[in-house]
Amino acid sequence: MTVLTKSRNQHNMSGDSPSMSSSGAFSFESVVPKPPTTWSEHMRSVLLAAGRMLSLFLFFFFTWPILLLFHGLLTLLDRHNRRVVLKHQQRWPFESVPHVRPVRVAVSREFPIENWHLRCEDGRQRWCYGELLNEEEGNTLGKAQAAGLTILPSEDVPMVGEHYEWAAGNAVTPTKEPDMRAIKAKQRRFLEQYQLGLHNTTEIRRRASPEDAMRDGVEFLLRLQDPYSGHWPNDYSGPLFLTPGFIFTKFIVAGGDIRKMFPPHRDHQHKNDEPCRCGEAERVEMIRYLRNYMNKDGGFGQHTEGHSTMLGTALNYVALRFMGVPADDADATRARAWIRSHGGAVSVPTWGKVWLCIVGLYSWDGINPIPPELSLLPAWFPLSQGRLWCHSRVISVPFSYLYGIRWAPEPHPLLEALRQELYTEPYDQIQWDQHQSNICNLDCYTPISSTYKLVAVLLKLYEKWHIKSLRRHALEVAWSHVAYDDEDTKFICLGPVNKALDMLLTWIREGENSGRYQNHVSRLADYIYMGPEGMRVCGYNGSQLWDTSFAVQAVCACNMELLYPQQMFSPTTTWTLRRFRRTRSQRLTSTAIVRRVHGILVPLHSRGKCQTALLRVFVWFFCFVTIRFR
Repeated sequence: MTVLTKSRNQHNMSGDSPSMSSSGAFSFESVVPKPPTTWSEHMRSVLLAAGRMLSLFLFFFFTWPILLLFHGLLTLLDRHNRRVVLKHQQRWPFESVPHVRPVRVAVSREFPIENWHLRCEDGRQRWCYGELLNEEEGNTLGKAQAAGLTILPSEDVPMVGEHYEWAAGNAVTPTKEPDMRAIKAKQRRFLEQYQLGLHNTTEIRRRASPEDAMRDGVEFLLRLQDPYSGHWPNDYSGPLFLTPGFIFTKFIVAGGDIRKMFPPHRDHQHKNDEPCRCGEAERVEMIRYLRNYMNKDGGFGQHTEGHSTMLGTALNYVALRFMGVPADDADATRARAWIRSHGGAVSVPTWGKVWLCIVGLYSWDGINPIPPELSLLPAWFPLSQGRLWCHSRVISVPFSYLYGIRWAPEPHPLLEALRQELYTEPYDQIQWDQHQSNICNLDCYTPISSTYKLVAVLLKLYEKWHIKSLRRHALEVAWSHVAYDDEDTKFICLGPVNKALDMLLTWIREGENSGRYQNHVSRLADYIYMGPEGMRVCGYNGSQLWDTSFAVQAVCACNMELLYPQQMFSPTTTWTLRRFRRTRSQRLTSTAIVRRVHGILVPLHSRGKCQTALLRVFVWFFCFVTIRFR
């Protein structure tokens, strides 16, 4: 066995241990305000806080009767709206469609599906096409075990790929122990093939006893465990409005150049010096995924089990065209016919309206106002963005920023063609203001309330006479919220929708070569997952902590944890590496706290469930270690 020690020596032909270094993120200027360091700065912050509290107290003292009346009115309106929504949803006539469907579009011969490989770098999941030289880079624990190391590296001494190869070829004495590197490689390949649908489901057969059934189930579950990181990789997709957001941002940044939209990955080092084809393979598989989840009527649902909607069909049709699918393609023709037969894309819901505005296929006059001044409202105000659900907030902020600057992309021939394809009347003759609240009945699961319509009227009046200096200040505040979320989540962002929006805003403000934008680009692959139907954008960058916690609890429930000590030990380091971290920097006003797990971002409102599952597993692990080493 080889013992790992810290070394500053460089890797050379004599067999000296290579140096250990980790590549850091791209540098950028933080938007997080620096905490006070001097006595005067502390006093100033205390006086400002006291002044704000006093102002707020005086405001409530003189206006509480009005606020109480306003609160009562909102309560009555909310109760009325809930009754209206309930009646509308009880009459909902549209049924779901199957999620599990036959794969209609087969794999491209140019990119065979068996050539896809999964990288699990201590829980970070990324798919690549072809074999990589640095395929296990970042898997600290797994490579240490495979290399036969008795001392695991600490966080400040990361185990990189060169140490993995060096330790295997420079053993002090030959041993008769099994080749863990080969065993782990075989386990990883089975996992990849299972995720790609290359392993058929095991034939169902009756077991002799419940114990046999549990044992077979546990053994199969453990075969799906990643042998390096110790977690259970899995797909976390479903919504069909996620992939278009990524494609729209790529299209704008690349100026419509498909080769620039899907370039080779700069951090990939393929074996035999083969050129990286991951970008083109991703494009082909994303197109195949959308084709496979097209409904029989030619439309797309909002999710894989949804009936065809204007939101799903319009966004995915544009995404297909952006990825190079011609207008006369059979699937594109069917989707376009569905859109036009339902009155055109003028009735797409608000999310779709904003996305189409972003790519220049809709007018900002056709949506109800989303002023960036909403970011200035205090947290106690009912319409404050700080009171919204976390995902609604992080999407509404960049939406309001883009609305405030009336963002429009550069002209492009494809955009001109799409303006004619999406609508039943000439684009320049559409009366956009008449479609602000026009929602297709197939999308309108929750009808627009009278309260929202009243608020929209008031916001329209404000838009006519808004103060320009206040608008500029509001835009900066909105940007600070976006940038802070990027920094706090290490540019993974809270979800894929605001990931694409934040990346676009960063490109608009700071350019393609900025450190912030490069950090965004480096985390795009975290959301993309490959499967039998094709490549899709997931709802998170994974559910590693959840799946690992529940998988271990399932094994413990069968009382079989002591039968598989190596598999049970691997997840413990996964949890250690992904322990909860709370940012030490000050959070911005009305920005909810987000606790970070490397595998998944856990918002404040849901962290209790995740921590409970994690705590139960840690209690089990303590008992396991006590029994094993007694």
